[in-house]
Amino acid sequence: MRSHSIKQVTPQNFGIVFLHEQFDEIYKQCNEDFKKMISYEQFNELARTFNSNVKNYELISETTLNNVHSYIWVDDQQEKAINVMMDSHNRIHGLLLKPFLSFPESDKKYTQNTYIMPVNEEWYVFWGGVNEFINYHYAYETQRYAYDLVIMKNGTTFKDSAICNENYYAFSPFEK
Repeated sequence: MRSHSIKQVTPQNFGIVFLHEQFDEIYKQCNEDFKKMISYEQFNELARTFNSNVKNYELISETTLNNVHSYIWVDDQQEKAINVMMDSHNRIHGLLLKPFLSFPESDKKYTQNTYIMPVNEEWYVFWGGVNEFINYHYAYETQRYAYDLVIMKNGTTFKDSAICNENYYAFSPFEK
């Protein structure tokens, strides 16, 4: 299903490039850490197999945290999903290919209770929602609707270094 080559893989064209099996173009844009984890041959085989029976991919989610942009693409049958993580130069830092699980029966059940969050400032839901690509808890029934919250300032969740808990804005949000 190969077509003409492209100049750069972008968040807007990733699904088409992947579907047309231009895996060499995608792999060229992966960072060195990614390339140490998986060879081009391994990536090519895995991606080609993943593409089996897929007619198209649709971008369903975009998020940004700590200057890395995450894009989630789902196939036409909503059975497979790709999460690609890129920086502002479209360098690929991570790629996750997985079945797209959903539990529509429980997703449509809503509580009659009203909850008030014990926070006063603006917080960002980092992990939360009705699929495991935006909420890693989702695969586990007892955690399915859990949410992980962070405080972001200027697109990041911490100041200086990510090594110390005290550097995270959510660790001590009430300090000024």
